[in-house]
Amino acid sequence: GLDPETEIDLSDGFNCGQRAPGDINELYKAGLAARPDYRNMKYQRDLYREMISIERAGHFPYLSAFASRAFQGQADSGFPSSGDQSWSTTAGLRLSLPLFAGGSTSSRTSQAKLQANIADNNLREMERRVKIDLKKSWLSLKEAAERLGSQGTAVEQARKAVAATEVRFKNGLAGQLELNDATLALARAQTLYNQAQHDACSADAQLKWALSE
Repeated sequence: GLDPETEIDLSDGFNCGQRAPGDINELYKAGLAARPDYRNMKYQRDLYREMISIERAGHFPYLSAFASRAFQGQADSGFPSSGDQSWSTTAGLRLSLPLFAGGSTSSRTSQAKLQANIADNNLREMERRVKIDLKKSWLSLKEAAERLGSQGTAVEQARKAVAATEVRFKNGLAGQLELNDATLALARAQTLYNQAQHDACSADAQLKWALSE
């Protein structure tokens, strides 16, 4: 999200490349739990499922209770006295039978089911995309970490080879060309090691992004 003209200074090393990829199944759980877009879509799916039950309830009778108390009073002046007051109380039960609303209720129920199915398919598709992002990042980090380990071994071997060649060169047992070749091999190994560090850090950052860290 940075402007392409923004200047960036490297303020840290490549220690991020030492991170272990971890178990992919645990990453799936963590990634799905951390992604806000996945959570929102899951809530939406659950809402549509609840709407099915609500719309289906339109087929059932509806029983409700009601009660009210009213005051009436009349006086030529001032507040009515107790003799001029009257109170009335009403209470009862109301039963509604949806005899002629079956088609409308069925239609709304079918629509709620359709919306729930669409939301469920969208949720599965998002879950698949999240897992793909995590698996790609996990594989990249795993490959880079393994390459980093092998290149670290190669650098150590190249350093030992240079040290041994320098000793032989000082004793007249090796020529300048052999020393140059050993030094060039060390430089090449260090370059490949630095590239592996860069790739491991890039894969680590991509994995963190996929996990919403």
